[in-house]
Amino acid sequence: MKKLICFLMAGLLAFTAVGCGTSGTKQAEETDVVTLKVADWPNKDTKPEEYARAMERKAEFEQLNPGIVIEPDTWSFSVDTFMPKAAANQLPDYFYVPFTEVDKIVDSGYAADLTDVLEGAGYLDKMNDLVRNQVTRDGKVYFFPVNYYIMGLMGNRQLLEEAGELDENGLMQWPQTFEELGELAGRIKAKTGKAGYILPTMKNQGGWHFMNIAWAYGTEFMAQEDGKWVAKFNSPECEAALQFVKDLKWKYNALSDNMFIDNAEGQKMLSTGQGALYMNVPNRSALQTCVVNNGMDPDDIMAGRMPGGPEGRYALLGGSLRMMPAGVSQEKKEAALKWFDFQGLGPEVDEDSLKTLEDDLIAMQESNLPIFSSVLFGVWKSGSGIDAKNELQEKYANMKPGYFDDYLMLDTVTPRAEEPMNAQELYTLLDSCIQAVLEDENADVHQLLEDAANDFQNNYLNNVK
Repeated sequence: MKKLICFLMAGLLAFTAVGCGTSGTKQAEETDVVTLKVADWPNKDTKPEEYARAMERKAEFEQLNPGIVIEPDTWSFSVDTFMPKAAANQLPDYFYVPFTEVDKIVDSGYAADLTDVLEGAGYLDKMNDLVRNQVTRDGKVYFFPVNYYIMGLMGNRQLLEEAGELDENGLMQWPQTFEELGELAGRIKAKTGKAGYILPTMKNQGGWHFMNIAWAYGTEFMAQEDGKWVAKFNSPECEAALQFVKDLKWKYNALSDNMFIDNAEGQKMLSTGQGALYMNVPNRSALQTCVVNNGMDPDDIMAGRMPGGPEGRYALLGGSLRMMPAGVSQEKKEAALKWFDFQGLGPEVDEDSLKTLEDDLIAMQESNLPIFSSVLFGVWKSGSGIDAKNELQEKYANMKPGYFDDYLMLDTVTPRAEEPMNAQELYTLLDSCIQAVLEDENADVHQLLEDAANDFQNNYLNNVK
């Protein structure tokens, strides 16, 4: 009996040891695989072609990096959904955020510190200084930089030609000041019956566009005094800027009768010939919206610099970043850097990342999107990828000669980042000011800004810690 018991116990122990050994090996194999949940994935039903391309890239990447699995997620950043998802610990591993939200996200503690992986790759010293300042807080880098831009004017060639505003070469003499813009827009509407200038007024877009005008008139929106933030835009400079907006309606008669325009409507109006000029960025996203979504002929797109004012020529700086949530593992950070590089977004490139970039340019060409002859607003100041990317751009460039030359005189424009505190809330208040001066010819510009500054101070800046 003792021998039988010993035999059975030995068998049981052997079985357990084998079972544990197998489980341990399986667990180790699973641990070796890093799953990276990537947001902003094209929707299979609404964007089948983009989805197919994205899945091909996923397969190519996973073949090159057998220890990494890309998990698609169709969620895209929005101000409304980000904070609830972050608080619930439901953010994907890698996703887009705009420049506007950097301070809020970092201050909330929701962004992963990416300094070590970017420094380990040697990327920090290769980053454009302007961009590096945007992604760095207290000496730490929290974002992968993808691109940046500065605002300008986009024009509809057909309407400009109908209004007689093109020269003998079919090119535009772009307005150098906002007063010239008002006069030009008034002439266009008088001759065509269509809006000479498209002014957004809602969903924070009016306030966002107004920044460029207000800075040109010398407006200071906020400043730190004795360690506290103080609203400063109840000023003569901002009054002059808002008066110009008022004049667009009542002096120049340059605007659409539609009083409620957001960015989507503004781009649609430009694309369909309902308006001649619109403050915008001629980047891939805007061009795709005009051409692919709204059916604009790519040969009808023109672009010029932001006009200037008494205090200079300023243009809003914006851009696209990728971030990871705080607490993400080191393995996922390193996997994200590999995905970032594979997409051709890093300063260095190889055969695979160049193929990804070329596929993008081919897709743009097939969609008839205008392609610049060189990379605009590169986030890297050095690296093997700069020349290689420019050579690819040159290969597929299809811009109409002269149509974008004025916009590309970037050295004459001063880029400015968005205001540091509660920018979105500021835009909402400015939207209301813009709507008020367009609705009422007798609106009191001084009182509107006085009330808006008090509101901004009491409801927002006083709460900044």
